[in-house]
Amino acid sequence: MFESAKSFFETFSHDYLAKEKDKYLFQVKYNHTYQVVEYTKELVESLGWDSKKQELAFTIAIFHDLGRFVQAKQFKRFHDAQDSFDHAKESVQILKRQDWFFQNDISKEDEDIICFAIYHHNKLSLPEEETLRMEAAKLIRDTDKLANLRSVSCTHDVETNPAEKKILPENLELYFHNQCIPKKNQVSALDHVLLQICFLYDFNYKESVRLCMEEHLFEPYFAFLEKYLEESLYLKIKKHFEEYVATNS
Repeated sequence: MFESAKSFFETFSHDYLAKEKDKYLFQVKYNHTYQVVEYTKELVESLGWDSKKQELAFTIAIFHDLGRFVQAKQFKRFHDAQDSFDHAKESVQILKRQDWFFQNDISKEDEDIICFAIYHHNKLSLPEEETLRMEAAKLIRDTDKLANLRSVSCTHDVETNPAEKKILPENLELYFHNQCIPKKNQVSALDHVLLQICFLYDFNYKESVRLCMEEHLFEPYFAFLEKYLEESLYLKIKKHFEEYVATNS
């Protein structure tokens, strides 16, 4: 299954890479996809998933951001909320339009698992159910966040724009209540950085938290906060983070 999925992804992505003059956004998502696959490999091995579940997980990983290529071509950026574009939904629709499941003799059960996980990988929260498709959705949400954290994006022009140095009070409240920050609340550079740190609260597997800490994935984000926040607030945020990690890893 995964080899067929990988072949589809290579053809699909290189069609954009070959035709588009500005290849940057497409290359970013191409690289990101394989980072997600690598993190998926690490996690499924640590979690002891059997070969069938691993195949499903790898397939979901390689397909999860197909919609980003369409988005990059259409909008020249990745802003789902601002552009009213759900890239996860588009990823599922691409597979269905291309009839990939039928052409590769994928069972309806496996199709449901793959589509459910891809569709829910970017949502603020998951529905409540104890199923294999939910396990798969939790995994892709974790591996996607690991790859996103690894691609540090603390590059906002904060020095010349004082407004970028503020954090919305409601975002701080969400942070200290161990809740994720919705993307619509991302007003300033520091809002964006705190949103990234809040990924910690949405990890479903302790192995994901362990990987974050081993690879020091949060350190660039805290360095950014330390540079621009009042010391007392920075220390409060850092202490809360450390206490959460100590009890959840």
